[in-house]
Amino acid sequence: MTPRRFTHYVTYQGATNIPSTRSWAVLYPSVLGDHKSAYQLYIYFYPNEIEYGIDNGSDVPRKEYDDESFESEDEISIQNVVEAYRERLDTFWRWNEELIEEPDSAEYDELPWFETVEKHLQRKKQIVFHGPPGTGKTYGALNFAKWWIDRGLNEEDHFDDAVEDRLRMVTFHPTFSYEDFIEGITAKTRDGDLVYEPEAGVFKEMAEDAVEAYEDADSKAEAPRYILIIDEVNRGNIPKIFGETITLIESDKRLGEPNEMRDELPHPEDRLVVPPNLYIIGAMNTADRSIALVDAAIRRRFRFRHFPPNYEVLYDDLGFDGEQDVKTKASVEEGEDLGGLSILALSAINERIRDSGNLGKGKQVGHSYLIGGTTDERLVESWKNEILPLLDEYYFGDMERLKEHIFDGGGENLFNWKEQRIADFDSDALRAALSELVDEDGGVE
Repeated sequence: MTPRRFTHYVTYQGATNIPSTRSWAVLYPSVLGDHKSAYQLYIYFYPNEIEYGIDNGSDVPRKEYDDESFESEDEISIQNVVEAYRERLDTFWRWNEELIEEPDSAEYDELPWFETVEKHLQRKKQIVFHGPPGTGKTYGALNFAKWWIDRGLNEEDHFDDAVEDRLRMVTFHPTFSYEDFIEGITAKTRDGDLVYEPEAGVFKEMAEDAVEAYEDADSKAEAPRYILIIDEVNRGNIPKIFGETITLIESDKRLGEPNEMRDELPHPEDRLVVPPNLYIIGAMNTADRSIALVDAAIRRRFRFRHFPPNYEVLYDDLGFDGEQDVKTKASVEEGEDLGGLSILALSAINERIRDSGNLGKGKQVGHSYLIGGTTDERLVESWKNEILPLLDEYYFGDMERLKEHIFDGGGENLFNWKEQRIADFDSDALRAALSELVDEDGGVE
């Protein structure tokens, strides 16, 4: 929950000893209590000056920001104040976000595809969410896991405790190993002597907890659900990390199933079995490595769900009533709304990426880079610091191809082609550049 979704208070205090002291009015998020505990949009009235901008309450850290003022009656303009506040809104929200306590980690958003994924997991026990960067794969996995755990709770279960106990997340990377995932040896000191003992990895530890819950359940079909999320699953050496577990995770070889298997681990006293109430959700970024390169054994044991860019998510987030409203407000006649242009331009860029033999659909740019882009300032930041650097990376070492393929030989407002770097542009320059990518009907030029 961000401050922009909260109501805001306005506080006014008149000068107590006019004209020797100021009077003022400030606006701040109501969730923060009072003006002393928040960053504020303010206007201060002095005998010979009116000052406005962002200020801090007395109980929060001081931050520097350029303020503006009127020094004569002829300069006074409400429009100037309003425009100055609009330019500062992103900073105002961001600073106040830092003061607001993070939401409960057990909270979740319910998405329309959850029940479909539920059916896949009930049958196969594991699934991989794959797609371009910024398409909500990890976000979707976490929210689905909390939703599904919530649906399986008994009346005596506490939601927060259940999520903490039954949901784990790891990130694969090139040095992530079998010892991290299943079991390794750790050195410990006991009575002054150095001893080496087996230590369970994240998967074995979770499997043991799930087995205990499964065996204690009154109804095996309603045993508590344990969910392991593996982010960046394709960045690890999957066969090496899973080891013999690659067989155990098959649905028919789990505890209580017709072909139940228990594998002996490298240490003789250990045998591992995977219960049917333990589920795996992987997330993989197709810009890093094609799904075609994923080990065949993994592909056979997992189901896969593709996550493409979803522009409809942006319609609501950026305040539009659908695709036609985006096109209308992005038109020249309606003032070329920068949010609308950003959605249409992102779609146009992705169409060109899909048509590229060197890139393809796996390297599209996800919609999440534009989420929260409710001000021109934030949209400029998203393009300058996230979207364009990603395009620069895709075309690394071949800026000329980026220029021709994505921007039809233009794009000077966004890139300094001579120096081969992203330009330092403002909202007007971004608006002009995005307009060049979109035709009158909101398609690709």
